[in-house]
Amino acid sequence: MTHSFRLIEQIQFLNQQRLQNVKGAHEDMLAAILELKYEVQRPWDTLWENRFQMFCSFGKRMAIEMGLVQAITDRGGAPVSSKDLGAGTRFDQGLIERLLRLLASMRLIDMTGKNEFKATEVTTLLNSKGSTAYDKIFFDWLCPVGANIVRCINATGLPQFPESGQQGPFEYAFGVPFYEHIAQRPGLKQDFDLAMSAKRDGLVPQWFHVYPVMEELETGVIVDVAGNKGYELVSLAAEHPEFEGTLILEDLPSTFAQMNEEEQSKIKDAGIRLQEYDFFTPQPIKGANIYFIRDVLHDWPDKEAVQLLSQTAEAMEPGRSRLLIEDHVVDDENIHPTAAAKDILMLLTLNGIERTLEQWKVLLEDSGLMIVKVWPDGPDHPSIIEAVKT
Repeated sequence: MTHSFRLIEQIQFLNQQRLQNVKGAHEDMLAAILELKYEVQRPWDTLWENRFQMFCSFGKRMAIEMGLVQAITDRGGAPVSSKDLGAGTRFDQGLIERLLRLLASMRLIDMTGKNEFKATEVTTLLNSKGSTAYDKIFFDWLCPVGANIVRCINATGLPQFPESGQQGPFEYAFGVPFYEHIAQRPGLKQDFDLAMSAKRDGLVPQWFHVYPVMEELETGVIVDVAGNKGYELVSLAAEHPEFEGTLILEDLPSTFAQMNEEEQSKIKDAGIRLQEYDFFTPQPIKGANIYFIRDVLHDWPDKEAVQLLSQTAEAMEPGRSRLLIEDHVVDDENIHPTAAAKDILMLLTLNGIERTLEQWKVLLEDSGLMIVKVWPDGPDHPSIIEAVKT
């Protein structure tokens, strides 16, 4: 009980710091709240909460598919009854009420009265195209993987990094590896690209806030390797119009081909140059000041990650070029639940891994690189790993 009181005092102190915009106070306060929750929960409470988490995901996905999240968001914050939501649909009013009560309990919507609901900021974010794409990926793709995971374990032994002829969980469930699966299905590839482009929705700070790009570089060349549709470089150009260097976006032709007019316009307005590139082939841009790789390396086992990194390392110029990797650096102890869950996500989908600092050091050394500094951004957020050519 004494520990509980100390946590309460810590939360009160951190809340004051949070209100004063002290860096890290928000994340530290959430961590303390989570610790307090587990401190006061009984063991049975913890187990049952964990067991029922999957049904929350089921209910959310059902509400998205039935158009309920869209319909509530369209009301612009005005309350709407379950009766009105069901009017003109083929869905039973009672079913709608059951689902929306679940969403309200998860704080995804607000329940303003008996069977009356309204949108919140969370609802609006949930209803965005990128967020919806994420829910489709997590639910539609991972549920079959989960349904087959026990058979996969018993059949394969679940090798962490499958070698040739071995199957990881995704390939065991779908018959082909992840990227081959989505390449064969344009609709899925579009959802994936949309989710990756919108990954930063609602997140602050950006990578160039964590790593002081403008303090280090007023001009020169910045290359975003496998940068999807250019969100990172577009954001950098918008916030720092004084940058006089060259911005280059690299990705596969299929990704560029899916850019809509708005995305193409943003790329053009930011002065970004497009470079078609497969990161397992030699890097065409030699001696750039910064090569930026975000949320890519955790997709790949060590062998492929070294192949990828070696291509960029070969193109780097000692004393001039730096590699910035935005990815999780997992704590060896007291790991944040989100980071731990993302690690299992990588295992299930891509045979990938969220790495510890020691694992990053080994991976980069094997690629001809060494870490200069790790720029952290909170325990549940990716860090920026700064590396140079050895």
